[in-house]
Amino acid sequence: MDLMSIGELAKRAGVQPSAVRYYESLGLLSAPERVGGKRRYGPEMLARLNAIGLFKQAGFTMAELQVLLRSDPLPDQTALAELADRKLRELDELISRVQVMKELLAAVRRCGCLTVEECAVLITQDV
Repeated sequence: MDLMSIGELAKRAGVQPSAVRYYESLGLLSAPERVGGKRRYGPEMLARLNAIGLFKQAGFTMAELQVLLRSDPLPDQTALAELADRKLRELDELISRVQVMKELLAAVRRCGCLTVEECAVLITQDV
């Protein structure tokens, strides 16, 4: 594969060119080669952008990604395991909170109260 322009790389990765520049500024992508003053990217940068997208989809923050992707080409496995464990705990907590929210909303739907005050009493007794 030939070197890609920033626009071509962004298109293939499904992101905006500004995202590529942002990731470069954070150190998530190494500085690209320049040809005629223009950025040129090899196929390894597409793989790296895809990894960033996958980790973002899994809920990792930019700060976490900076720790995770500081090594090149692969993230440090210990750092990955620690961050994944922390993210799994966060997701478990989020699932618990969402379940409580779901139960409260179901109680609101069942109560049939005419006022908020009346409903609040029933929700507290019902859940």
